[in-house]
Amino acid sequence: MALFKKKEEKNILDMVPFHVINNFTEKEGLITLNLPKFKKPFLSKWLVPNNKSEFIQIHLDKYGSQVWRQIDGKKSVQGICNEIRKSAVEGEEIPDLEERSAKFITELYKSRFINFMEEKL
Repeated sequence: MALFKKKEEKNILDMVPFHVINNFTEKEGLITLNLPKFKKPFLSKWLVPNNKSEFIQIHLDKYGSQVWRQIDGKKSVQGICNEIRKSAVEGEEIPDLEERSAKFITELYKSRFINFMEEKL
């Protein structure tokens, strides 16, 4: 008799991500995530100097920006990969698209920028 239940392995390509961070800007096709330096707004007022930003900015590259735009809480990671593949310029080959997307989305999840929808039973 096992004391611990074995966690069910889930395929990340079947999971549906959604944004947790909704404060982002887009400039010249690239996404910049704006994260507050402090969770409590009054701390920013007192601890951030007047000429400094109260946000930490995370700049995504071209590929990361494409993935971020596709995350809508409706498409699975596999669906996101399919959309990126469709929108690729003719002749442009994206090697290991699913693997790269899975790694990138996993990093977004670890950094708490996104989360995944609960499975419907």
